[in-house]
Amino acid sequence: MATTTVQRSGEEEQNYELYSDAVHKFMVSMNTVVLGFLQLGDPSAAGANTTSSAFVLFETYRTTFLCYWVLILIYALLRIYEIKLRSRWFRMLVGHISHLFGSLAPLLLVSVISPIFSLIVAPVWLVWLSTVLYIAFRELKNPRANSSGEVELTTPRVMTV
Repeated sequence: MATTTVQRSGEEEQNYELYSDAVHKFMVSMNTVVLGFLQLGDPSAAGANTTSSAFVLFETYRTTFLCYWVLILIYALLRIYEIKLRSRWFRMLVGHISHLFGSLAPLLLVSVISPIFSLIVAPVWLVWLSTVLYIAFRELKNPRANSSGEVELTTPRVMTV
């Protein structure tokens, strides 16, 4: 059986933490910007009271807003678990999933402003979801760490007749 040894350093984990923090900061700013665009008002309610136009907008898209808040709740819970987890692989998996939920939430609110843009971006989000989950599960499945901190990647045996 062929064995390859790959050294995993603390630098890689530190780089992932920097990447994850940057993505979470981007998610918060993206949610803020989308909520800000919604505050500009509904074009169909031009000349109407700001409070009543916001209320009409909420009543019209009630399920969209409720789904948004559920996704934000899931995102926040996954972010908390990402910080608390000790296992590097599961922390990365939970982090990637929280990034995906965090990016889906503002996409729902963008659908209130521009449904066509959301229909274009949704397949890109699905491709991103598939790719990230494939890579995360592949990394979870393959590595085996020994006591010295090295990761052994083994290739499966091929049976010959």
